[in-house]
Amino acid sequence: MGLAGLFENRDKKKSRNNQKQQHKGKSAFPQDKEEYIAVETDLYPAGNGLTLVYNYNIELVKLLSDHLSAALQFCTRFRTLNNHIRNLRNKGWEEAVPGSTQKNLVDLIDQGLLLSKTELLNKMVDTSGDRSTPPKISTVGWITHNRFSELKRSVESYIENNKKHSRNPNYVVLDDSQDKEASKKTRDMLSSLASAENISMFYAGEAEKRKFAETLVQAGGSEKLPQEVVDFALFDLEGVGCPVGANRNALLLGTVGEMVLSTDDDEICHFAEPLEKKEGLELFSFRDPTDIRFYPDRKTLLDSVCFSDQDFLLCHENLLGRKISDCLALHEAEYPVKMDKITPRFAQSLAAGGGRVIATASGICGDSGMGSPRIILGLRGNSHDRVTESKSVYESALMNREVLRVAKQYTISEGALFMAGISGLDNRKLPPPFFPVQRNQDGIFATILRACFEDGYIGHLPLAVVHDPKETRKFSPEAIRSWAPRISDIIILLVQSFEAGPGIRDPEAKIEELGRYLVELGSMRSSEFEEFIKIKWLAQLSQYIDYLEGTLAIYNYAPDYWAEDVAAHIETVRAQSISDALIMPSDLLEGRSEEESKKLFQKLVYKFGELLIWWPEIVRLAKMLRAEGKGLLTQV
Repeated sequence: MGLAGLFENRDKKKSRNNQKQQHKGKSAFPQDKEEYIAVETDLYPAGNGLTLVYNYNIELVKLLSDHLSAALQFCTRFRTLNNHIRNLRNKGWEEAVPGSTQKNLVDLIDQGLLLSKTELLNKMVDTSGDRSTPPKISTVGWITHNRFSELKRSVESYIENNKKHSRNPNYVVLDDSQDKEASKKTRDMLSSLASAENISMFYAGEAEKRKFAETLVQAGGSEKLPQEVVDFALFDLEGVGCPVGANRNALLLGTVGEMVLSTDDDEICHFAEPLEKKEGLELFSFRDPTDIRFYPDRKTLLDSVCFSDQDFLLCHENLLGRKISDCLALHEAEYPVKMDKITPRFAQSLAAGGGRVIATASGICGDSGMGSPRIILGLRGNSHDRVTESKSVYESALMNREVLRVAKQYTISEGALFMAGISGLDNRKLPPPFFPVQRNQDGIFATILRACFEDGYIGHLPLAVVHDPKETRKFSPEAIRSWAPRISDIIILLVQSFEAGPGIRDPEAKIEELGRYLVELGSMRSSEFEEFIKIKWLAQLSQYIDYLEGTLAIYNYAPDYWAEDVAAHIETVRAQSISDALIMPSDLLEGRSEEESKKLFQKLVYKFGELLIWWPEIVRLAKMLRAEGKGLLTQV
């Protein structure tokens, strides 16, 4: 069934439902199979056993009994009324008289405080507006650094996939190598590939970026764009290391206005499917929608999965740049949308017709890319059961980084997990910049996305791309019990502490406001800055300890080899929480004194704030220069 047909059928269904409701009247008991979720509300005690219930989005104000408002707070997932009643009883809910709980829930429905899934789906259709399909992905871009053979293999694999599926995108390589000979070798290789395969290949290395940075500043005109801000975006001026984010910023500025697929140089265009693949679309409110499985080595992993031959760009286009309502129509033609893991806040956003997928991420088959195995300690559900099924499996997972980590079905998430190794970016809509240096800049990017784009979401594909670095990477034996923050961990905390001022809803304005907030933090006296970070970090440690202790309780402190590691890790975190040591990013301390690291980190916070303030203007100028033929990228 096509999009138009689906919407037409759904409109007819809504009309029939409305007629039935009008016929039955408000007091009719809802259908047994219908599912309901609470609308997002603020609750205020109003005295005399009453609570004031307020919903800003639909300007709804109700005065409820404390008993009824308490019931509302338990209905935070889509469930049938019978399941809500069962959940209330499991939580110790006591009925005033037999059957009163059912009556209470029907009262909440009648007052508009419980939203049905059918009503939500109809609202999404009714408010979807323009259902035009976004443009296709027009560029595939690589981030690379002195990995000639891996890059060549990766580029060739994507060319093969695109040709097989009659796709002809542009190809772009962003190279942050400082070695001129290595850069020339890379450029020559790309030129040969472009000629042999009859494709459009573009390149930007150190020289091209320097020239473009100067051109950007000159184009600023009377509102002179600071050179140091542009340089911070594109280079590692402080020698912090690992300027992957700077390279990603170059990709954004070089392809401004396009739909882009970004990939790393050690990713191969071969796709493993989830072992428990599901059809259809899932909407998801929490951090991590992926399923993760650990393997002792690469060969065992690759022998265990099924590979799929698909148009990889099309898989990203199934979500990227689309309104959520249109994604639903595209994916729900044969399978119902899964909504059992969304919150009232997400449901409210969907009901208001908002929501667009700004970025998409593929899964990983191969090296996990994780900096630590600590994720293993807090896993729950099937992932926990698999990794703790025996001591040998558990110990292997602590050492080896080989994983299959992938969503089981197409998923749109309001969480902040974003694996940028293989990712789609809607570069038409001013995505935020990446933090220029060190690891997990994609985590910072996702946190800013969620902070500044109320209706911007991340899509996850049920396809895992092979991540095959040349060297075999392993975790150190002590990694599981150690705990030290990185630059990204603290930057994420600072972004999470940001609240936009009243009335600021536009993403561009929010990005600038966040920038000013970080500049203010970076301008604090050193002692005040340290105190601010410590308070935020202690709150983070408290939540982390609470989560780990909750995980221990769920699994009754077993198996013991896992529980002992969790308990030891908790003690490490507790010890850090009462330590007098500065909360200092561990990835800044190498080769620097503590005092030097402290000053440098505060400087990085300030400089990143400046970049966010100027980012909309930088993007505007980059778009203008590209239209004039003065863009960053040069064809090879």
